[in-house]
Amino acid sequence: MARKLWALTIIEVCILIFCLFATWYRFLPDITRLLLLSFLAGLIIGIIYANVLQVFTESYEFPVKEFVLGFVAFAIGIGIFTAGLLGLVVEPLFRQHCLKITNLAEYCFTRTDPNAVSNILARDTGTLASCLSNTPKLFAPHLQLPKIGTSEHFAVLIKPKVIPPNQTPPVIIISKRDLKPSRVLEFGSWITQYDWSDVLSLIHVQEKYDLFNSTLTEAVNYCLLL
Repeated sequence: MARKLWALTIIEVCILIFCLFATWYRFLPDITRLLLLSFLAGLIIGIIYANVLQVFTESYEFPVKEFVLGFVAFAIGIGIFTAGLLGLVVEPLFRQHCLKITNLAEYCFTRTDPNAVSNILARDTGTLASCLSNTPKLFAPHLQLPKIGTSEHFAVLIKPKVIPPNQTPPVIIISKRDLKPSRVLEFGSWITQYDWSDVLSLIHVQEKYDLFNSTLTEAVNYCLLL
């Protein structure tokens, strides 16, 4: 077994290639098979590591043996570090490809914060991944609005979280017009009997609009008092 580590290495490389194809083409129906393959890959790595140490222990004598065993641990660390660097390039590419073919961010997670995903349905078959998922605390709870036209997508209202200031808000006075029936009848009588010939006789549109606006404003202020 210890002398046939190349076979285990080939199996490990085949698992890696299979996982790459599964990530790119997404032909696996669920994650169960992928978890089993990950467990198998970890088991094979452990067997290879233990047997490599055994091979080097039997192949070298003191003091070279100690150096070789230390070098094995160092080589494994360098391999893990190199894989991490490759992941910085490969991982965004796979995620971007997934988003293009599925348009569902919850199926393309790598390091997405689970607390940053909204529970609001953005369509009939999926939830909404917040467009600013790195700062979920800046937004109030999302609100689901009616669907847009005839599509399956819901409109979602995302509002910033309003933090009330310490100071007392200014008092706003809202003025209302007198809309008693007698006042409304008076305004209706005026607007139906008024002679607009002075407005219609003007040639320029801007002058006509200004005179119409000023005349109507004066009548509203006179008949419908504030």
